[in-house]
Amino acid sequence: MIKTSIPHFFPWRVCVESIFVIALIGCASPIPAAPSPTVTATPTPHPTQTATPTVTPTPSVTPGPSLDELLTTPNALAAAAHLDDAMVYYGDLATLYPASAEPLLRMAALAQRQNDAEAAERYFEAAAKADPTHRDALRLWAIFLDSQGRYADLVGVYDRMAALGPDNADLRVARAMANARLGKAPAAADDLAAAMALDPNREYAWLNVAGAASGGRQYEAAIEIASAGLDAYPDSSGLLMTRGLATLSTHDTDAAIADFKAVEALDPSNAMALHWHGRALIESGSFSEAVETLQRAAELGALSGADGVNLSYESMAYAADALARTDVNAAFEYLAARVFQHGSRDGLMMGYGLARWRQGNISLAVGRMNSLVDIGFVPALHWRGAILAEQGETEKAIADLKAFLSLRHSGPDVESARETLESLGVDPDKP
Repeated sequence: MIKTSIPHFFPWRVCVESIFVIALIGCASPIPAAPSPTVTATPTPHPTQTATPTVTPTPSVTPGPSLDELLTTPNALAAAAHLDDAMVYYGDLATLYPASAEPLLRMAALAQRQNDAEAAERYFEAAAKADPTHRDALRLWAIFLDSQGRYADLVGVYDRMAALGPDNADLRVARAMANARLGKAPAAADDLAAAMALDPNREYAWLNVAGAASGGRQYEAAIEIASAGLDAYPDSSGLLMTRGLATLSTHDTDAAIADFKAVEALDPSNAMALHWHGRALIESGSFSEAVETLQRAAELGALSGADGVNLSYESMAYAADALARTDVNAAFEYLAARVFQHGSRDGLMMGYGLARWRQGNISLAVGRMNSLVDIGFVPALHWRGAILAEQGETEKAIADLKAFLSLRHSGPDVESARETLESLGVDPDKP
């Protein structure tokens, strides 16, 4: 709770309250009385002389401290973690300088340090009202709203910022990002087109905004934004991948496969496109084609960096899963050969659990997933939850699937986990 009073022993407060009375000279010692003027007779000038006029000097006025100077004391208190006292001082300055955003912005910062989001919001709003042209006040308010996930309010602040800087391409992209998270694809696309008109080198902006929509589970918006971006950048493998994954998340496997194939045509060595192409083929029931595609993904991923290698092992696991749908022995032979070549890698070991599941050996399947969950391999949470749900172990399945969703927030596997929870009568969005 932020205090609203100030101890009487701080002499600075007396200075602030007396600023206008003592002509803004601060807390100086009492002004001594001016001495009585000495009267000196002025001689009468000689008739032939010209009298020199006497000029009375204008008394000098010492200017008072500026707002920046007055802010140094509460700034020091805030730096020393005397937050309550600093807050009161800033409040006094906000009253003395009602057209300045600075004291209010510092009050907002203190409220955030005390995890009081409601108070911080009030101070940011008051700062923007005190000085509507203060761009930094709007910028800091926007950062706060973004951190709170309040995208509708964030768009409103961006609207005010855009009125002050209509030619700011970065601001257009930021507002597009917020609208994308709200699922407002047309508004996002309009801002991106405007940003591109200001700066043609904005392919990354389309990719980031489409990704933001997908990350917020606004898959239809992601598809629409990526499609608009592809009109401008038809050879963007990033936009094609983003659209493909968003489409697969909605279970439109045919459209997703078309996008993954388009990426492969642009870059035949793209292991990520091959991996998800194979996963989509499993979902569509094309198991033999899925095996071939996932094996290629595994081979190419093994030749790339750390992320690609990890993806390679998971591709091997899903290739074994596809094989086990029709020939479980072939799946185990494939896995054994890969383990001999690469060792007992986490992603690869998941393939044994999936193959045992397809074989009908639930105890071994769950046992394999248990060992992977114990070492923190996140995908195993999803699949153990799916296996347990199928076996009627509802409480354990729910715990696994919710744990998985606390770590992964969007994408095809997330949608699969959510659907499994819903089939168990659980709302995935409730704690």
